[in-house]
Amino acid sequence: MPKRRKSELNQDEDVFIGTDIVLPDAENIDESMFRIISDETLFFFKGLIRFLSVLPLLLIGGLIVLPIALFFIKKEQKTLPRLLWMFDNADYQVGRDTSTFDEVCEKGKWARYTWLAWRNPLNGLSYWQGFRWTDQVIFTRYDKKTKRVGNTTGRTSGYKRTDILVTDPRTNQTTVYRERWLIFPWPFFCPNKCIEYRNGHKIGNPGENNPGDHIQEVARITCCRFFDGTLCREESVTESDREIPSFQNSL
Repeated sequence: MPKRRKSELNQDEDVFIGTDIVLPDAENIDESMFRIISDETLFFFKGLIRFLSVLPLLLIGGLIVLPIALFFIKKEQKTLPRLLWMFDNADYQVGRDTSTFDEVCEKGKWARYTWLAWRNPLNGLSYWQGFRWTDQVIFTRYDKKTKRVGNTTGRTSGYKRTDILVTDPRTNQTTVYRERWLIFPWPFFCPNKCIEYRNGHKIGNPGENNPGDHIQEVARITCCRFFDGTLCREESVTESDREIPSFQNSL
């Protein structure tokens, strides 16, 4: 598929790569905007429904399953019994780096409980609902100015929208995946806390994932998330961030 050259891209707009963008006629602009708003609203409510559907599991896991399970297992046992896979940390299940979770386990059972029940609840289930990254991925919406959106050190506040097309090499089926991520710090009275809205899959930025990586699905709205980043400023966008990333993708 044709790609727009760097000279054809407006640096203040979303970057669309790997797909033809058909601009609506002036007479159809209202209808087009209505479709976009309706689509985003529908995606938000789908995330809300996903969250409400697993809310009973969140309560059962946090109040019953995890306290009982952690009471009986030994400190050196880093995984829960297999039947409790959906409540467990998924790093061991999907082959991710386990060093952070290992440090949590070393601090004791209370630290492990808070991690599994409140920090990363239903982690195993969220990875099971995700997808595997392939070498056939096309970013159809990506804005480089939101590259560092997040709540940790070195990140910034802001709203990130990312859409991709992923082709399964086994079935040749193409699926659309999306990520919506909002970080809004509380001003003045609580600058180290933020409102976080994250819906869809943790796609990240171009070049951050490799074929075979497990991508987690998430539907989360948190009103008091820890925030150690900086407020979003136009000056925070460096020249390296403005460069058009190189994609090794095809359909």
